[in-house]
Amino acid sequence: MLLAVQNQMKEKSMTLPKLVSIVFFCTGFLHAATLDVQLDKTPSEGTIICMLYDTANRFGNLREAFRVEPFSIGPNEQYRLTDIPAGTYALVVFLDDNRNGFLDKTFIGIPREPIAFSNQYRPKGPPGFERAKFSLRVDQTRTEVMTLERVLGDRGRIGVGVGVIGRSSPYRDYSGNVSRVIPSVTYIGERFQILGPSVRLGLLGSGKTRLATTLTYRIGVYEENDSPYLQGMGDRKDTAMLGLAYQAELPGGLEGNISFDHDTIRKSPIVSEDHVLKAFFAVNYVF
Repeated sequence: MLLAVQNQMKEKSMTLPKLVSIVFFCTGFLHAATLDVQLDKTPSEGTIICMLYDTANRFGNLREAFRVEPFSIGPNEQYRLTDIPAGTYALVVFLDDNRNGFLDKTFIGIPREPIAFSNQYRPKGPPGFERAKFSLRVDQTRTEVMTLERVLGDRGRIGVGVGVIGRSSPYRDYSGNVSRVIPSVTYIGERFQILGPSVRLGLLGSGKTRLATTLTYRIGVYEENDSPYLQGMGDRKDTAMLGLAYQAELPGGLEGNISFDHDTIRKSPIVSEDHVLKAFFAVNYVF
């Protein structure tokens, strides 16, 4: 008899935690919020992806969203995200043109696919969480009306102006500074970009890893007769550096960049000046 009572107690002790966890699980859903997304001007078919962000750090470079949910495009152009905990969020919706499941970007990180932000926010540069954020309360249903747009338009964006680039010399007995006034042309396309003295052409990748060829104008720094200590080093004149650049978005907000440049016009007696290998890593964090 005592053994039977002990067995019943064991069965109840094993069942109770499971029952409690189920109750808490259901309670969380009962007190969650709902977000309805109303899209304008969507194509008749395809896939849209909703990305919900809860922190500014992840939102700034559009990666590692709090929640990602794909939808097939329907006739009513309305999509519902349910069971969202109460809190502050920003929403990004994009049309997955090539149906690869992620947002395609140019080499410099600009979205290539039609995209929309909550609050009808249209950023002119890196998106800011404060402009797109909204709050969801317990049991609230919120509707976001959004319009998908290509950030770069159909032909990219262009700007023209005048700029000055300069460079100082660290060599002994030479304190001069070198500067040049140059035309400042900026063009941002899906694969081709001109940023002042630098030109980039995307070769491979548009997601978390991207490869591009680069061409950069490098201003000259010195001539041999500028200082006795420069004798035998050859003139360091204006030139163009041709190279490759590789960029990768790594976990935890880490971004890696590796580039190799080669002097295509003028050769320096110093080998290290003809070939330049650079690598750096950065962590994107918003304070």
